[in-house]
Amino acid sequence: MKKLFVLVCAVVVMFAVGCAKSTPAGPTPPTGSFVVSLSPESPAPADVLEGQLGVDFLEFVLTNSTNSAVTVVGISVGVEGTGTSSSLTKLYLFNNDINIAEITADFFGIADFYNESGIITVPSGQSATIKVKADIASGTSGQTIFLSFKGIVASFQPTVEFPLSGSVMTVQ
Repeated sequence: MKKLFVLVCAVVVMFAVGCAKSTPAGPTPPTGSFVVSLSPESPAPADVLEGQLGVDFLEFVLTNSTNSAVTVVGISVGVEGTGTSSSLTKLYLFNNDINIAEITADFFGIADFYNESGIITVPSGQSATIKVKADIASGTSGQTIFLSFKGIVASFQPTVEFPLSGSVMTVQ
């Protein structure tokens, strides 16, 4: 009986040691920072025309200093001032003059851009500049409108440098 017991113990010990050696390490979690900040190129206050299309309202920068790409799936933008959500007929997000997302006027004060596949992916060590543009509704003369960054959903927890608001635009 003693020989059988030693053999069984040796097999159990070898199996346990073998499992520990063959267990693969999980992926390395991302480290670093992902920062959202107002761009120095964000538009200055201006007069805009009712019915005008593609007005630049806000520009912000996504800076990825992590060790992996960061995918952004959601961005929220607030409509503020004396104008309302109905003062704008459509909002757009642009990166390098490419339209990456848009939403129609059914946003009631906050426009939530969302794409499960990703609105934009910022590679490790790079930045992306996002321009928020809007179409101005007719019949809005005399209103003041500005857009503000409200939030972001990304694959890495961002740091947001608030306040992050665009300049006030006056509709003529």
